Amino acid sequence: MSWDFDPVQGQGYSTVEISISDIITTESCISGVGDNAIRYILSHYGNRTLSTGVNIVDPTWLALWDGRTLPSPLPWFLMSQSDSSATGTPLRGLAIPFGVGGWRWTTIYVNFEARGAVYFDSLDGCFRDTGREAERKMRAFFKVFEIFFQGSGEFRWEVDGLCARQADYYSCGIYTVRNCLDLLEGRRPSGDVLTEEEVGHFRRNGGELLRRKRIQIHQEEVRREAQANLTYDEMAVSTAEPRDKRKSADTPHSGLIPEFHSGFNAGGTISEQQHALSEKVGGFMQTSVPKRK
Repeated sequence: MSWDFDPVQGQGYSTVEISISDIITTESCISGVGDNAIRYILSHYGNRTLSTGVNIVDPTWLALWDGRTLPSPLPWFLMSQSDSSATGTPLRGLAIPFGVGGWRWTTIYVNFEARGAVYFDSLDGCFRDTGREAERKMRAFFKVFEIFFQGSGEFRWEVDGLCARQADYYSCGIYTVRNCLDLLEGRRPSGDVLTEEEVGHFRRNGGELLRRKRIQIHQEEVRREAQANLTYDEMAVSTAEPRDKRKSADTPHSGLIPEFHSGFNAGGTISEQQHALSEKVGGFMQTSVPKRK
């Protein structure tokens, strides 16, 4: 199962381009965390087992959905229900990172069992229209996808009053990530305010993760290009002269795959232990990655 998503259909795909800007804004203490950082962090650290019956939704899906149409095919997060014989757990809810006004992040939990949704806003109280945009979207979502909700009755909408409140204007994406990580583990989002140290760990670890992923994507693109060229060469060879008459028969593909600089991927890496989430906030915000040499 892929945990990288097409923002419109919610279908999995292999790679999403990571820009230098994604890394810089993630690491900067005076910048918000972008949708690509949220996408990769939740993909890497979120509960992949679906044992809780909660699926993640791409951070841009709800904003891009037109609010009227039933997508065809159905989005990934509705088709990939955790009702396999291995877990026996039905689809219970969705964790949705939701961008408000294109500049700040909030969290929505869709509760299929209770026929409703709960809204978590770490900047609640700073804006008069808190939750209105999200509520409009979710009421439209209920009308189109009501078949996935259990029981009968009207749609219920609640704004959570116990979620943590951030101490600045730049950390809303970080709180949204933590909320979603908790929801994917079947927990209520923590009400604890993140310390400056935890926020700093998040930004450093997030930047390091994006760097590693960016390198992996580049290497995968090189491998795919090399494989495509190899296939093309093999087709050409099949229609060319007999093998013993070709001068380059011994090394037909020399230099096809470029060698990386020896220090291209050098530096510290995050251990599996550091990757593991703790029960409270998650190791992602508790342990800083080693400094790159």
